[in-house]
Amino acid sequence: MMRIATKDNISILIELAFYDQQTWSGGKARSVQLYEMLVDAGFTFTGAEQPVRPGKFSLLMWAIRGILKFGIYKPFCLDSLRTTGYNYFRYSWLTSKYPNAKAYILEGTGFGQVQSVRMLRSFNKITVLVPANIESLVKYEAWTHRKGLLFAFTEELPYLQEADSVFCISEEEAWIIRVLGCNGYFLPYFPPSDTMKKIAARKFARATIAKRGLFYFANFHNAPNVHGLKNFVDEHGFEGKKIRIAGIGIDKIKPLIDKHSEFEILGELNDDQLEKELISCEAVVINHFPTAGMLTRVPELLLSGIPIHGNPDALKSYMLVQPDGEPEAHLLSVTREANRVFIERLINGA
Repeated sequence: MMRIATKDNISILIELAFYDQQTWSGGKARSVQLYEMLVDAGFTFTGAEQPVRPGKFSLLMWAIRGILKFGIYKPFCLDSLRTTGYNYFRYSWLTSKYPNAKAYILEGTGFGQVQSVRMLRSFNKITVLVPANIESLVKYEAWTHRKGLLFAFTEELPYLQEADSVFCISEEEAWIIRVLGCNGYFLPYFPPSDTMKKIAARKFARATIAKRGLFYFANFHNAPNVHGLKNFVDEHGFEGKKIRIAGIGIDKIKPLIDKHSEFEILGELNDDQLEKELISCEAVVINHFPTAGMLTRVPELLLSGIPIHGNPDALKSYMLVQPDGEPEAHLLSVTREANRVFIERLINGA
């Protein structure tokens, strides 16, 4: 859903991909972070009207016009045709409805949506992308990925290059797209205010409670989490340690761990049960499969004072940040500078 962010005489349209999600997730945490960042910078929010989706024939006409003007987003198929048609119609409508909006912030960039950059630039709009991850580098079962990651990335890259700014959630992603000619920046995840209150309470409670064992938790509907656990079981061993494991979709990974007595399966936990585990564990284990993006729970755990036993694909930009040091000061310093650059480029369009 689009929103209008306004400050003084500046009007910006922003699409927060997960803000209106009912359940909390890493994606929603990032959307709320972006919302709070703009509020802290003095922006106020109002809802933006949305166009009524056109009929099939009209959508086809928009798609043909879009392809002639902006090219085909490959691989060419019904999905790419539908995506081009709807996006061209939608942004034509929005730019006409809100002519004074100087910039668009887009958080959702996957499944051909990144083509919107070229469309918005044709209307002389500043485009700022804040992707949850570089979508082409995630192994989705999607039409955009039918020919593999390299093909998907090659198709996505020109649009990233044409964006005025691309703010990535991991430094690794920002680096690789800078190498390839994009205005890439690191905008680290920092927990929203309500989450920080929970983290402060968790850290306080951990200081006064006895610790017991290792804790492994993840969303096992997410393929990189499943593959990461499989690699952990196959390659890393347990060194005699007991590991309590929990998460959404845990039935999917039971075949991987049924033969390993080191695991104690807790199942799916509610918020209170999860907090009890985080307060009482010695450390959290995270083994992730290579993919784009960043696990929002990594900085949250570091800020909670919880040690992490994680592989490089899980920790990424946070490999050298230690919970027994001053992670909050470090993450705040990096985040404040990144926020400053984000607001500056948004306002100036530089």
